[in-house]
Amino acid sequence: MEEDQEISKRERKKLNKEKKESSETKSSIQNKLIVVGGIIALAVGAFWFMYKGGSNGTEPTETPQIVAPTEVTAEDHSKGPEEALVTLVEYGDFQCPACASYQPIVDQLAEEFENDLQIVYRHFPLRSIHKHAQASAAAAEAAAEQGKFWEMYDILYQRQDDWAALRDPRSTYVGYADELGLDTKQFEDYMNSSEAKAKVDADYDGGFAAGINSTPTFYLEGSKVQNPQGLEPFRELIQQVIDSKKSEDENVENEVVPTL
Repeated sequence: MEEDQEISKRERKKLNKEKKESSETKSSIQNKLIVVGGIIALAVGAFWFMYKGGSNGTEPTETPQIVAPTEVTAEDHSKGPEEALVTLVEYGDFQCPACASYQPIVDQLAEEFENDLQIVYRHFPLRSIHKHAQASAAAAEAAAEQGKFWEMYDILYQRQDDWAALRDPRSTYVGYADELGLDTKQFEDYMNSSEAKAKVDADYDGGFAAGINSTPTFYLEGSKVQNPQGLEPFRELIQQVIDSKKSEDENVENEVVPTL
């Protein structure tokens, strides 16, 4: 009998211990839920505050506007008439082999449609896979500062195999600048400057915000196009858009304005 009482006492002790642990567990869970709930409430409140511009009812602080990928600005590198019927925007990486394959095509298009086509180039260096993408873009910017962007554009793509495998190709870029008759000291200084980096980064950030994730990426009159496989398909595509634009202009000119 005494043994039975002893067992009963142990069981009661065990039960009391389990109840205590259960109570402590519930309390711990409740405390964690309270903390998580507080964090969520703060996050929602912060989002609402930013969205509404603060509790005083003022408008939210104005944020910098990201330029649309097809809107040409004075900061862009372009060739062809500013008032061209059609604009072709290219996002490229000078170390990208596919981009290099399109360089002669783009040059040919610029020549054939010299009166109707404006071509714009923007940097989109794929730095994670092309170790010299940033440096080569900066070299193009350094050439642009002395009015030779498109000449450097051609050289960088045409001689991509010569510099892409180098440990540090910047001295090679200086050699290209010398070939183009540029002030090499000025070129080198600008190539390594924060200004050149900022210009390249601005192009990249704009492209990234627009959803670009590969090179080359082309926009023709505001529409992203699947990269045409060769000169002829690209030529036909541009010609179609030019013809459509000219037809629209003719229709506008031929419209009869009713008299009141």
